[in-house]
Formats: sequence, C-alpha cells, structure tokens
Amino acid sequence: EEASLKWDGTITLGPLESKGQLVLENLKLDPVTAYLRESMPIDSLSATLSTSLDYHISMGQGGQLGIDISDVQVDLRDTVIKALTPGTEIINVPEITLTGGRFQYPEQRVQFSKLNIANPRLAAWLEPDGRLSLADLAPASSATVENEAPATEQSSWYLGVEDLQLSGGVVEFSD
Repeated sequence: EEASLKWDGTITLGPLESKGQLVLENLKLDPVTAYLRESMPIDSLSATLSTSLDYHISMGQGGQLGIDISDVQVDLRDTVIKALTPGTEIINVPEITLTGGRFQYPEQRVQFSKLNIANPRLAAWLEPDGRLSLADLAPASSATVENEAPATEQSSWYLGVEDLQLSGGVVEFSD
C-alpha cells in the first residue's frame, strides 16, 4: 500500500492557531536510515508507520507557543534493524502499538495509556574484548570544546506510559 497523509482542520493566522486531525498511513521508514547513520552504526532500518492524532497549536499572549496533541495512536509494523556486523539483524519486532497518547508543550509532557510490543527478537553477543555488542549502538559522546558556553539549565520532560505489555519474544545471546 502507498503512504497517505490526511488532514482535516483549520488554520488562523492572526493570532496563529490551528486545530484538527492528522492521519498518516503506511509510511515506510527505510529512508530514515541515512539520518540515523550520522549518530549510530546501523546498516538499515525498515518499518512501516501509521499514526493518527488530534492537535491544537496556538500562539498565546507574548508569543508563547502552545501545543496540545491528543488521542495519539501509533502503529509500527515489521521493524527490522540490521547493524554492527554487516547484515546482522539485531532487532526484529512485528508490531509495536502506542495508544491513548498526549503531547503537551510548554508543559513538556508526553503520556501514553498503553505500549504493546508483540514478539520482539533481539540478538546480542560479547565482542572479543568482552564488551556487549549493543553498546556499540550508543552515540559517541562529543568532545568538550574549550571556551564553549555552559549549557543553560532547562527543565526536564516527563514521559509516561501507564500500561506496558510485552508479549512473546526472544533474546539470542552468544559469547
């Protein structure tokens, strides 16, 4: 099936405000691989994404941006990640679903009612030097630059999932 994007809503420019519903169906994520390679050593990512959500975006008094995204449903199918040694399938998840989601800004809050991961398969091994293979997927830390301005203190985001379900699954490990 081809990917499709459906939008139903309104946009007002003075003051800026938009309300509506977005539905994205059957988006192939394979092209994302090129971007991920910049931060982690993966050979390929394949998956199909479908999502739907209601949203309200507004610019309040003083230019404060407000975003409220609700009733978020995400369906990620046939997720396969190959990495580390060429062609090694390290992650294979037939289905990941997130339901009952909400994103709020400037509150910096992301909440889902349910996360379901069905039949995941993970492959890992010990490298000859004793390191866990999956550790190589972590992005390299950037070197500290002299005379770099100190980072400003920012408040943390809240991420919550009320119900996590993991059904089936296999972890393959070798040393």
